[in-house]
Amino acid sequence: MTTLEEPRTAETSGQIMPVVHSHSTGPWKFEDAPGPDGEVCFQTIKDLAGHHVASTWGGPHLPNARVIAAAPEMLAALEKAVETIKAWHGDDGWDLYQHSPEMLAINSAMAKATGLVV
Repeated sequence: MTTLEEPRTAETSGQIMPVVHSHSTGPWKFEDAPGPDGEVCFQTIKDLAGHHVASTWGGPHLPNARVIAAAPEMLAALEKAVETIKAWHGDDGWDLYQHSPEMLAINSAMAKATGLVV
């Protein structure tokens, strides 16, 4: 995924709103950063170019660093899943399935990741 994709649209509440991904290109990776005593003090998450994306502080936050680092791949997987599910169901089936609890959860997660509030 690039940082500047062609704008797409998402329909929400009858309105068409632009969706533009602005996150750094994935994959992202995380690294442990030791403190002065040699113990892990925090984790840094960096994009493909090595730019800082985020940090988590303290050893217990390692699971958070993993989730943050996986975010671009998870978003891409959700987008591909929606395309695939829509193709499987066809237009008629999609009209029904897009309102299922599963699709509402997928759309909510994608909206949160892209900054589009649904």
